Amino acid sequence: MTHDTIPSDRIVVGVDGSALARPALEWAAREADGRRASLLLVMAQEVAQPAPHELGWSYGLEELVQQGTERVLDEAQATVRASHPGLEVATQAVWGSPSAALIEASRHGQLVVTGSRGAGGWEGLLLGSVSGAVAAHAHCPVVVVPDRAAGAPADGPVVLGVDDSAEGHRAALFAFGEADGRGLPLVAVRAWTMEFEGGVVPTEEGSSAHAEMSRRHTELVEHVLQHGREQHPDVVVETRTLRGSSVKVLAEASRTASLVVVGSRGRGGFAGMLLGSTSRQVLQSSHAPVAVVRV
Repeated sequence: MTHDTIPSDRIVVGVDGSALARPALEWAAREADGRRASLLLVMAQEVAQPAPHELGWSYGLEELVQQGTERVLDEAQATVRASHPGLEVATQAVWGSPSAALIEASRHGQLVVTGSRGAGGWEGLLLGSVSGAVAAHAHCPVVVVPDRAAGAPADGPVVLGVDDSAEGHRAALFAFGEADGRGLPLVAVRAWTMEFEGGVVPTEEGSSAHAEMSRRHTELVEHVLQHGREQHPDVVVETRTLRGSSVKVLAEASRTASLVVVGSRGRGGFAGMLLGSTSRQVLQSSHAPVAVVRV
């Protein structure tokens, strides 16, 4: 199978021929069209080494797999070209791991798009091994499009999960760019839970401890948004500082969002953990596509 050179203005999308991957393909095509970028469809196949007694059965298997892969890619390419006739669309068939193929392609792409789970995913599994691995290891931002996100409003706001980590600051700049490019507002959400202030947990709204905690988180939000506001002054920004779980707050906000943006790992994540627990849970619970920004 072939390995093409991937220009940096390309958006990469994983294809496997399943209905579960269709929303990701459609989202990637719209995004590439909107960015005036080209689109690369990547499909990878693995063929296990057969046991000696299976050699007769497996003769010619690789050729059949390659033909099937190319057929799926050709059909996907034709579908994209029919709905986006001006879009440059290329295909790439790869032997090996789908996640490894997309991670490699991400070295020179500006964005990688994948479904939340592929044809081999178990029913009820909201985040597949491929999407999880790509989100954790890709060299550019990754957008995971769950099959239920097909109904996400195209004119909904871009929702940003605010975090004061290096990844969180990069995610904020990415979210501003997405909102500006789409002409949409940005909703910046900061959730906070049990924290001590003055030796007590501020459980009651209206208490001085609660007010002080809210003020500190509001200041943190403004700090994280500062560079984005300067670079994208036309973006309308709404900030929300809410008491509760980050995952639950972002999942609720995702119901009306066109895109949710998070950093790959928050300030509380373990060193070396490439995809934090909050990011992973948001990928599993969001009703809209989720962009994970790591680098």
